[in-house]
Amino acid sequence: MTTQSIARIRSLQDIDANTTVESFLVSQRDKLVNEMETMTGSLVEELQESCDKAKANLRTEFASATPAKTEPFNIKLEVVSGPHTGTKFDLCVDVDEACYVGRSTGKKFRTNGISLPKDSEVSTTHAKFEIQRGQVVIIDVGSTNGTTLDNVELLEHVAAPVTPASQTLLFGSSAIRIHSLAPLRTKDNVQAA
Repeated sequence: MTTQSIARIRSLQDIDANTTVESFLVSQRDKLVNEMETMTGSLVEELQESCDKAKANLRTEFASATPAKTEPFNIKLEVVSGPHTGTKFDLCVDVDEACYVGRSTGKKFRTNGISLPKDSEVSTTHAKFEIQRGQVVIIDVGSTNGTTLDNVELLEHVAAPVTPASQTLLFGSSAIRIHSLAPLRTKDNVQAA
């Protein structure tokens, strides 16, 4: 006889003549529920302990880590078709300062961005260049007519990497060629190198 069979027989021996099948099944269900709660509770406690240990290990491991300093990037661009053909832009993309592209003539577009006021197909705020994980990316910020990079349409609010091999961006009817993309050598990061 197996252990389970013996346990069943003992359970049956506990039944008296007045016990109904329904009450017997309810008592067996209650026993199973109690056993499951006990086992689940101990598993949860073990998992919680494991998570706490893992968190502590991560905190210890990364406590001394310092984030890498990301250098700003310089991007040189030129409008090659559209109402602004021939216009050149020299942008400085930094970790804490995105460069915006749009039809707006606001300060952030004029001073370190791309302002395309004559292109009615460009949204007021169309896209932005920023640095993510040490790399320059372009993000369409929800423009009406979309943005393409090397003939591939970008998804809204999804970063697409811009590399030195990238060729052309299209905002509205303005095609913009990327002439260069390189880390900007500032006085501070030249001395640190």
